[in-house]
Amino acid sequence: FTENITLTGWININQIVGDAGIIVKGQTARAYGLRLSSTGQLNFNVPSGGSWVSDAVLDLNRWYHVAATYDGSNVRFYIDGVLDPNEPAAIINFPSNAEPLTIGADLVNTDKYFDGLIDGSKVYCRALNTTEIVTLASEPVPNILPTVTVPSPQDNAVYSTGDDILITSTPDDLDGSIDRVEFFVNGSKVGEATAAPYEFNYSSPPVGNYNIVVRAVDNAGGLVNESVTNVIVQAPSITLEAECGQVGGNMGIRANPNASNGKFVVFPGVGRTFLAPPTSNSDLVRLIFLANTVGTYEVHVRLQAGNSFNDSFWVRFNDGAWVLFDDIPKSIGFQWVKVYDSNNNNNTLALYLNAGLNYIDFATREDGTKIDKVSFEVVGTPLPSDMGATAENCPTTLSGGDIDVMGANWSEQDAQATHDEVSISPNPASGNFVVNFGHNLQVNQVELLNRDGVILAQTTPDYGSTSVQFMRSSPCSGLHFVRLRTPEGVITKRLMYLAE
Repeated sequence: FTENITLTGWININQIVGDAGIIVKGQTARAYGLRLSSTGQLNFNVPSGGSWVSDAVLDLNRWYHVAATYDGSNVRFYIDGVLDPNEPAAIINFPSNAEPLTIGADLVNTDKYFDGLIDGSKVYCRALNTTEIVTLASEPVPNILPTVTVPSPQDNAVYSTGDDILITSTPDDLDGSIDRVEFFVNGSKVGEATAAPYEFNYSSPPVGNYNIVVRAVDNAGGLVNESVTNVIVQAPSITLEAECGQVGGNMGIRANPNASNGKFVVFPGVGRTFLAPPTSNSDLVRLIFLANTVGTYEVHVRLQAGNSFNDSFWVRFNDGAWVLFDDIPKSIGFQWVKVYDSNNNNNTLALYLNAGLNYIDFATREDGTKIDKVSFEVVGTPLPSDMGATAENCPTTLSGGDIDVMGANWSEQDAQATHDEVSISPNPASGNFVVNFGHNLQVNQVELLNRDGVILAQTTPDYGSTSVQFMRSSPCSGLHFVRLRTPEGVITKRLMYLAE
């Protein structure tokens, strides 16, 4: 510094720290400069020369243009270009000082850091006059840009069709206030929020990839963007247990602790191969399901092919053409495999699901190939892990853990025969339906349940009858169950309701 100086800049005080440095030359006892007093006044201090403060007291959390000058005879303070009433006369001899210039702290003895914002600091080796100070104070007030974070959705988040995407944000502005937060999806503005909570609900977007940008705008017009990329909306998967489908009489349901739900379906026998698709439903398992979202899906199946003599199925969708699914990768245990067309370069089978009822058949080609679970996934979805998602075609809370046939007095052969003796017509049904059972089966009670196990209707068959009729009693479409109670055990059959 010389004998004539000006120290000037913009400050915004968050909290007052006594003797906090604004612009200070030096870091020892020889330091001098412009500070903030413990009472919120400007302080100009020179060792062995004196210390002077402004009359004006500064408020917190607003911008001020401040200046201190010395012209060889008087110390003057300016606040927002206005000369402070206190203009003390002074004779100052500035000490020789080759130490660093510090902005925002007084590092002499105990460090005293300025708590707030400083911008546009300037040092002049002369005393600026009032006109020059006013010119500096007339410059635009500094604006610290706002910040914004986006807690949700997370980057690469995956949603299902029908889901809403709640976009939340946490904006902040150090030197002002938030005017608004704007929300953009794939470059188009979809909404804004002008008050907390700063969020927007993007309602039920269709299948696709979405780039979400959140923009915070402060009261001075400053803005900042925070983007969340690669939000994916895909059709929901459909997961089905093989043993909970319509299992043909020549197929077998076997228990295995490593199978999902503890069971799988297999065509029993040794060394039999069907070179042509079967013509009887006895040789297949049919999985019926409702699709709420139309689209193209792949079929992922959890199965076990032990060797080259039991590594194939015939596959058919909605009574279409049979597809040969052959030379399935071999494994010791169950594994997930994408169904492919062996007669079409092993291309992955892609099926278009209609809204409403659909069904897929897995038919015998080689005995011994085991099928455990089937999942319909959007094209490109990775194979499920472990046992996959919970199946939607099996009862989940039926009392006593009822399954197709349960009874200590039945052998497996008798149980399957008894099971095949029971039928529901029509199935699927859109109105009333009839439950048929043979003369050899003593049925004490027949119940209609939803898939949560809630009994919707029940009846006791007349003595000697072989059928009962149910009036439609469920307003909901989808999977239901018909349960027959006999002295030997319980039989549970699946019923698919269609929308009326």
